[in-house]
Amino acid sequence: LSRYGILGLGLSLCFLSRLDMAFLVAGLSLSLWFQKRPNMRSLLSFAIPLTAICGGYLLWNLISTGHLMPVSGAAKQYHSSVGWNAAVERLGSKTAALWENLRWPFILHNRPIRYGLMAPWLLWVLSWVFRRSRSLVRFRRLWPFYLGTTISFLFYAISFYGGFSWTSWYYLPLIFMAVVSIATGIAFLEELRPGLGLLPGLLILIHALGFPQIPKSYYWILMAMTFALVALSSRLAPLIARLPGKERGLALLVILLALLPLIFGAGAAMAFFVGACLVLSLSTVRSGESGPRIKSSITGCALLLALSPSIVSSRVASVQSEPRYWNYHLYQGALWAKENLPKDATIWSGSTGILGYFSERTCVNTDGLINSFDFLESVLKAGKLGEFYRKWDYSIDAMPDEDLLKYYPAGEFISLPAAYQLEAFPDGKLMRKLRVFKMKRD
Repeated sequence: LSRYGILGLGLSLCFLSRLDMAFLVAGLSLSLWFQKRPNMRSLLSFAIPLTAICGGYLLWNLISTGHLMPVSGAAKQYHSSVGWNAAVERLGSKTAALWENLRWPFILHNRPIRYGLMAPWLLWVLSWVFRRSRSLVRFRRLWPFYLGTTISFLFYAISFYGGFSWTSWYYLPLIFMAVVSIATGIAFLEELRPGLGLLPGLLILIHALGFPQIPKSYYWILMAMTFALVALSSRLAPLIARLPGKERGLALLVILLALLPLIFGAGAAMAFFVGACLVLSLSTVRSGESGPRIKSSITGCALLLALSPSIVSSRVASVQSEPRYWNYHLYQGALWAKENLPKDATIWSGSTGILGYFSERTCVNTDGLINSFDFLESVLKAGKLGEFYRKWDYSIDAMPDEDLLKYYPAGEFISLPAAYQLEAFPDGKLMRKLRVFKMKRD
């Protein structure tokens, strides 16, 4: 495959990983067209895998379900419509509800997403003021990419509401843009004066990627480690930049391997933080007389993506350790079900992923996200969810209360052993904890 073919294949896989990545695919495609003006052969090598894979997926959906898009999007829109109506009633107008939905990163103090929204456009404006800045001019050429991330944010803010809009992992491209923007800002400051950007960049990074889950007793230790890491890597960066291509790649690999014990031992947040520090330090690299390059920043961000396996390790840890939220409660519920329920028992829940996998019992999802279009129309939208619950034997979930007993008086809540009596966790204004409800008493 040519470079264009590899790019088309990569963007196709990006689209399959999350369908909302279509905005990024469109942005990068525009960027390719406006910057490179590829010839017909290159354009075809880019378009063929992209069209074949993405078009094939959509065609299969249409043939198998009668819809181009999966049921999850339709279910989210249904649940969001309920949330929209409640918000309009609470706030008094559709405009007020939309404004609340648009500014949720500022309401919930989600700094990485805020930086990803604002910083690229601030740098875009600065690139027209400082037209001789190579780093800003190169960043400006990426405008289709951060236009795509901005449209993606607006799509979620306008199409969905509440939990289906205010969910951080929908906006990873914005967090990525936040780091690229910070690295570009450092490169720009380094152009003005070597060494000028490192400390301000680190302070901005700490502010942008603050970690409220880190205990205060460890915060200053983390800061000291971060300063040491950035100082060391900033000294190494110019040396690495002078190495030939293969040796440079080997040096970066050695640095990454040296960080692996810290990365995998500390979880996703720390991994991202360490990776972002590496990005900042690498962004200060000067290559001969050419000055700092945005290319080095993007290379650093590519290294950041190499840290993504730590996210998997953090997900595994989330079912076994603090903070004990949804995943932990559902995991414990699955263990209880595996130990205490007959093999043929059926369980309904709004969250069946962890529950279904670890319980080894038949679990029925009830929020519509992984159900059929028929379930969406004939059960959810028809208001027959209550009747649907009666078909199954048990309900296991992190429930805020014991209201199920009011609607199903023939059932009962099962008294769990002390090991499964978990502490309630906050979910908005509610406090949830693991509960098991048997639909019919013996």
